[in-house]
Amino acid sequence: MSVRIAEEEQVERTDCVVLAALLHDIDDWKYTGLDSTDRARAFLQTQVLTVDAEKIEFVLKIIKGIGFKEELGSEKDAIGAIGVARCLTYGGHKKRGLYDPAIPPLSDMNKDAYMANKGGLTLNHFYEKLFKLKDMMKTRAGRRIAESRHAYMVEYVERIQAEIAGWA
Repeated sequence: MSVRIAEEEQVERTDCVVLAALLHDIDDWKYTGLDSTDRARAFLQTQVLTVDAEKIEFVLKIIKGIGFKEELGSEKDAIGAIGVARCLTYGGHKKRGLYDPAIPPLSDMNKDAYMANKGGLTLNHFYEKLFKLKDMMKTRAGRRIAESRHAYMVEYVERIQAEIAGWA
């Protein structure tokens, strides 16, 4: 996905985009608790023999969010059919409930509130994060891809809520 967007947006350094796409989660604050690129830097310096210092800095710049980090692929995979599957799988893995009409989604969560919301409901996650991703896309290609994927998620959530309520 990252290469497709980079090519459509005529980004010259697709090699750096690919490296950033592969490494952007290695230092993800959701898992490490840190806002850092130390692990990505170490990997590039020790494991990838053809990456010079200038290229490493450019890759890290992308990873830090300068450019189009949100569109590297994982955010695209967080929405649409793959996003639905990932969300349901993760919710099941964490033993989260699917839906409770008495528990509304949290709104306007910042990073700390998002991290503290460990026991949220799976369908609430669509409202709390996934439905917002479409509007975070920075490129024409990203916005175009996100539109149809977003529409699918909305249709899915509306359908499952209707089935749970006995309307469908």
